[in-house]
Amino acid sequence: WNWTESFLFGGILSATDPVAVIAILKELGVLPDLRVLIEAESLLNDGTAIVLFQICESMLISPMSPLGYVGSAMQMVIGGPA
Repeated sequence: WNWTESFLFGGILSATDPVAVIAILKELGVLPDLRVLIEAESLLNDGTAIVLFQICESMLISPMSPLGYVGSAMQMVIGGPA
């Protein structure tokens, strides 16, 4: 595998699921603020994984200049993958 394919695969694997952690925290009676922080961090991870996947996919399918990739990433971060 080359670097782009490896990053594409890493983008798929990097999205985490906090359901088990949230369930354990509920059982332990942890403050709701901590649960909210963990859920928010999971959403940030999911968004980062989507952007990384989309950039690596575009690198494999339709190569362009590095500045084009930066612009594409900024468009996804600010306005979504559309």
